[in-house]
Amino acid sequence: MFMTRRFLVAALAIAGVLAGLLLGSAQTSAHTPHPGLSFAIGINIDGDSDNDCGTGVPMSVGNGAPDPVSVQVSNTTCEIRENAAFRANVYLMANGGLAADGLTSHVTFTGVASSDRGDSVWEGCAFEATAFDVGFENTGCATGLPPAGPLTGVGLIATFMFLCTDDGSITLDPTETVVTDEELEEHGEAGPDMLTVDCQGGLPELNGDSDCNGSVNSIDAALILQNGAGLLANVPCPGGADVDDNGMINAIDAALVLQFTAGLLDEL
Repeated sequence: MFMTRRFLVAALAIAGVLAGLLLGSAQTSAHTPHPGLSFAIGINIDGDSDNDCGTGVPMSVGNGAPDPVSVQVSNTTCEIRENAAFRANVYLMANGGLAADGLTSHVTFTGVASSDRGDSVWEGCAFEATAFDVGFENTGCATGLPPAGPLTGVGLIATFMFLCTDDGSITLDPTETVVTDEELEEHGEAGPDMLTVDCQGGLPELNGDSDCNGSVNSIDAALILQNGAGLLANVPCPGGADVDDNGMINAIDAALVLQFTAGLLDEL
């Protein structure tokens, strides 16, 4: 009986964390920010292991935070090719000493398009939920049933994928980005509050350049094949990956890239 009751209490706690995620976008919280909590958002443009813009976020996408060794990214305006895909990474930079049962992230955006539902990638995430609507996406995660227990870690907690459709902005909402412990919800500080995305700022899109690095080679063909096979959800430059401009990314595009890199085609 005791174990059954304990299981039920834990399950209800997890349900509460995930319900808070789903309802958070429709409610305004009366809580004030916890002085020891801080969150940050960074943007990865070219699909490598580094953030390209943000403030106070680790350069390495997967780094724990804060990381005194890594160079910190400090620019808040991202220049991205038109129609290029990019990833927004959300970090818990400091946990304020709280042992967390759950984390939720709320990102709002304008002038860009969501290309995939957000993912909770927090270490220890056992139960995940997502919520989205026009202009916002939420991710949430609970740590799990006992004996898993609360976590005190920091670092990367969520990722979101977008397409650069127009000049816009992405905001990490501090009033709905929260750490949840056993008794209460503590709201963090988002820094910066907003990242500006300049979708005309990058170089013109190069046909065949699926990874947006300014050149066409066999790596681009490999990414195109992985995307066409469903092994890769997005490529950084989908317009460049669609070599034959037929609205689809598949093995034919990869074959054209390989022929070009081998010198069998003069241009793409």
